[in-house]
Amino acid sequence: MTVDEILMLGLLAFLGYIQNLGFTWASRSRNQDDPNHHRWAALFSNTIWFVVTVLVWGQIWSALTHGSFLKIVITGIVYIIATTEGSVMGMKILIKRGK
Repeated sequence: MTVDEILMLGLLAFLGYIQNLGFTWASRSRNQDDPNHHRWAALFSNTIWFVVTVLVWGQIWSALTHGSFLKIVITGIVYIIATTEGSVMGMKILIKRGK
């Protein structure tokens, strides 16, 4: 694995983490009866989702065109762990703010 690939996976992990913080924020904001607050949460969530989707598909396309099944597996593992932990952290932050 090259340095560029490792940096890309690091960026994917960071953005995936932030993505699910935003997703959790948008999900919980639906229950707050504040459409403007939800608008900002949804804008953030959808924007970061788009960026992460482009990165993931870029990684997958690169792996498919170069015959690297391992790169697809590693990308999936990094994405799944980062988004799961981002969701958990988002929930912790929002629960604390709600109290």
